[in-house]
Amino acid sequence: PVNGFINNPEKLMAFRDVMHQFFLVLKANVERIRFLMATGVTRFTKISLFSCLNNPTDLSMDVRAARLCGYTPEEIETNFHEHIQAFADQKGISYEAMFKELLSWYDSYRFSPESEIRVCNPVSLGKSLVNRVLMNYWESTGLASAAVREIRESKDLITDWNGRAVTRTELDASDRPQVQLAALLYQTGYLTIDSTTPRGMIVLRVPNKEVMDSVLYGTLSTMLGGAKAGDMLYDAELTAEALLAKGMDFVLEKSLLSCYSRIPHEWVCKDEAEAKRFFQLYCYFLGAKIKGEHESHLGRADAVMELPNGVYLFEFKYAKSSAEALAQIHERGYADAYRDDPRPVWLVGCNYSPKKRGLDKPRIVRFAP
Repeated sequence: PVNGFINNPEKLMAFRDVMHQFFLVLKANVERIRFLMATGVTRFTKISLFSCLNNPTDLSMDVRAARLCGYTPEEIETNFHEHIQAFADQKGISYEAMFKELLSWYDSYRFSPESEIRVCNPVSLGKSLVNRVLMNYWESTGLASAAVREIRESKDLITDWNGRAVTRTELDASDRPQVQLAALLYQTGYLTIDSTTPRGMIVLRVPNKEVMDSVLYGTLSTMLGGAKAGDMLYDAELTAEALLAKGMDFVLEKSLLSCYSRIPHEWVCKDEAEAKRFFQLYCYFLGAKIKGEHESHLGRADAVMELPNGVYLFEFKYAKSSAEALAQIHERGYADAYRDDPRPVWLVGCNYSPKKRGLDKPRIVRFAP
């Protein structure tokens, strides 16, 4: 309820009063309580929820609780080996490949900066093993509505938070409206601890594919509406299949133009960040790695898609030209890492024209080392 009313101060205060009375009862009966554990999503330290119950120990980042709220990979193998093998047999892949896929979808929550232990979402893992379907179960198990609103209103894609370093103080959220987006995303499970810096800062990242899929599809639906978002996803799927089957660069050009044509006329990409945000969403659902996943000594391509029969490097511009985008790929050597790659490497330059309210014809050329 705190999370649900976070942007409604009047209801939040009313709820606070109810919870305050609840915790007063607990404190008055503390001698009768042998053990009490309170769990939730967000923890706000300045709205007086816990002022009347000031003796609990906070386990949020405590190393002793690092493995408490999920399954470790070892626990998964020990307890669910037969289920994973059955899932693998159904899909016609090896046990090792199936296990790796499960972890990529549901694993990698790290609760303590002092521990390397990472745990898997137990609810989603359980559902996937019962249904034998790898999919996003996050949507049906309680999205944090306040976090979703903040994500969709922010100019950043959640992938922009990968590698973002914050202090512990930033993650120890206080009352609204001062609470930082980083704290909200961390406490609601959209971000987790990736590592720590020598000075003790906490580096964040998106935990897994399930969370990424949930946020990015939600963002796309907000932009286009559910039906158009579904159409675009289907188009991206067909494009990826065509590229995988035949490596046809003109299919990619047609698909890029088509995806921008679905943007409603009244919705204009008013700046480069907004236009690139839509571009990155498309690239993600196309199957490309986006935003900082691919580095060169002079910078990074906006997106990289690697297939068995080809590599596609994307660069995006706003109110410039596709030729300038293509030139930047050449000038900064984004394709150098693929000089010895036996696969054909395609360079894709894209430009959004605010005057046309759409994408200019992309420039797609094959890289010649």
